[in-house]
Amino acid sequence: MEMLNARTGHLEVVSSSTTSLGRRRSPPLHSAALNGDVTLVRQMLEHGEDADTRDEWTLTPIMSMFVRHALQETRCIFQERNPVRRNLVTDCREEDSERTATTNAVLGLFLQHGALLDARTKGRKSALHYAICDGLYEAAKILLDAGATIDAQDKDGRSPLYCVVQERSLLVTNLLVSYGASIDLQDRLGVSPLSLVIEKEYVNVMQIFLNHHALVATRERLDFAGEVLLQAVEANSINIVRFLVENEYVAMDYQNAAGETAMHRAIAQGNTEMMTELDELDPTGQSFQTVTVRGESCFHFAARLASVKELELLLHIRNQLSRDGYSDLLNSTDCLGATPLFAAATTTESRCVRDKINQSIDRKVKMQLLLSHGAMLLRNEAFPGGSPFRRLSRDSGIILCAQVRRCLVQWFAECESEMEGYKLRGFCTNWITHVPVKPKTATTMTVLHLSVCAGYAIDVLPLVLMLPQNQAAITSFLQSLECFITCSNGLQFDCLAHELSASWA
Repeated sequence: MEMLNARTGHLEVVSSSTTSLGRRRSPPLHSAALNGDVTLVRQMLEHGEDADTRDEWTLTPIMSMFVRHALQETRCIFQERNPVRRNLVTDCREEDSERTATTNAVLGLFLQHGALLDARTKGRKSALHYAICDGLYEAAKILLDAGATIDAQDKDGRSPLYCVVQERSLLVTNLLVSYGASIDLQDRLGVSPLSLVIEKEYVNVMQIFLNHHALVATRERLDFAGEVLLQAVEANSINIVRFLVENEYVAMDYQNAAGETAMHRAIAQGNTEMMTELDELDPTGQSFQTVTVRGESCFHFAARLASVKELELLLHIRNQLSRDGYSDLLNSTDCLGATPLFAAATTTESRCVRDKINQSIDRKVKMQLLLSHGAMLLRNEAFPGGSPFRRLSRDSGIILCAQVRRCLVQWFAECESEMEGYKLRGFCTNWITHVPVKPKTATTMTVLHLSVCAGYAIDVLPLVLMLPQNQAAITSFLQSLECFITCSNGLQFDCLAHELSASWA
């Protein structure tokens, strides 16, 4: 019934002359074409009848004939009150063959007498838009061979291929694609034949597209099957995803220009159903070994973008893989040296968060979940010298790595409204006090100290944290972080203080 409903929605109009009781009569030439009267059509055309005359719905005789043909091909009978296509329960092959021959003969007469191939209706449909059933395969081929515009678009931007895909007429679909019809031509709503196939999960039609495009590289799509896989993930088209992977059109570690795999995109979408499906299709864990251009694993993506639900599922999958050499996935680092826990602690991109309060809660829950599985905030191996503390020279003191400075600036700014002013002021003052003294920097230290005392501590904090500290003051710095554990983002400060203390020891 879906196909029948689609056809009803596609046809602009069914001429009243398709029944014997129409309220208005069709023009004589339309009636002759509808009735398949080849002799009468020839005589009328030879006596000067306009081959492109229009009926009240602005259809040409060719279009009306195609409408009639399509409707006859899909006639239904009722079995136990359910509509069933007549040719599925009755042998209509001889009848269909005769009708096809008559349609082709009448079409040939119209073309011989100069019928316009691209004549349009009021809705901007051409004759090719109406050749949408497999019974009109030969008629569609005749039109194409005669030069009909294959990608003509109607008022809604839909091409003949779009209409044929909507009908799932496999023969005509294959014909149009083989003649070069665009599978990417979008209608006014941005839907192309390809995206329609993916959305509706028309696997048979997808097979036709793959037959013609799987080995074709374009500027927009270097790997057809790979890009279709990612598009199917975005559309939650599980049947298309399974078809592509199980038939080995694409591997699970396929990456787009940003280096994202299908699993990355499913995580970003928050689609646990798709994540589970991809896991079943990826028993060797290829997706988990693949990182993006930014060096992000699936865990980085989940920590940064997803909700707790998706992260929980990912951790469950990881536990199943850990015995096969995937135990270290949770603490891998991206190109900036950030672990998934660090991404969770600093993210502002979580798709399930709409305000600062929920953002703080989301981070905290994800951090607790990751910590319970042994995740680390910092990975010392990712830092120059193997430590978040770097000694400049013998007498120049010690500075914090950029990653630690960045997260401190963010966390202090986020909890500024919760803190009593003297806490951050005291932190900055204590830091400035323990900067190794040099005559050339004395003025700078004075200006920074005055700025902090004047209430601009949060503004000058990035500059303050870039200053080196005396080695003896590092322990004091680590202890000062405990003052901020009572803030809404206190878990971040607590984790940082704990790991920095372990590194310093």
